[in-house]
Amino acid sequence: MHAIRRLCNRYGAWLHVDAAFGLLARVLPKTKEYHNVHEGVGGLELADSIAGDAHKLLNVPYDCGIFLSRHLQLGTEVFQNSNAAYLNTASTETPESTDRIIPSPLHIGIENSRRFRALPVYATLAAYGRDGYRDMLERQIHLARGIAKLILDNGEFELLPTPAGSDTSPDAQLSQIYIIVLFRAKDGALNNELVRRINATRKLYVSGTQWDGKPAARFAVANWQVDVERDLRIVEEVLLAL
Repeated sequence: MHAIRRLCNRYGAWLHVDAAFGLLARVLPKTKEYHNVHEGVGGLELADSIAGDAHKLLNVPYDCGIFLSRHLQLGTEVFQNSNAAYLNTASTETPESTDRIIPSPLHIGIENSRRFRALPVYATLAAYGRDGYRDMLERQIHLARGIAKLILDNGEFELLPTPAGSDTSPDAQLSQIYIIVLFRAKDGALNNELVRRINATRKLYVSGTQWDGKPAARFAVANWQVDVERDLRIVEEVLLAL
């Protein structure tokens, strides 16, 4: 990220990060358990802009995204309603400085008729705070790593991606897991039916994807109601039944 930032500075490029899932990872404690996750989101602060999906790990209504930018003035220059008098809004000045103006949200987005999506985001952040969201995220990571361990321990399935390098131990593989678990069945016929058969149980939902040109299944753990022991029992029951 530092090398890319230097290149962007040299050539006048804009550095954008899609942090749909990764944005919240910055609240995790900097412990060995989450070392690889922190490495994965290292350097986010170097970006010109960052996108996040509040409807994922912040668990708010679906059509809610976040766009963070270093360049507020540029945003208002692009999107501001400059000619319609009835759209004028009063600016608010911060207590600390009279030259730091907070523009109306009306002037920093494309769609004037959008709902007040910031309200549920603000409400949930105010209600749970950093500690509350850290707890939620740690439970989600523990569930994802528990699912990955079930797959590693079951000879019928393969955890993806296949590890490269010198350390291919289960612990090393599990340490790479954030909240996405990618896997497939070793039996080709079962693998072709894997997603349909899992979802047909109506106990789990996985999405279908591809890895190395072959079908694969994908868990995405992203819900505040995660209970690691309870949910692992359900996953194990379904996988063993397959």
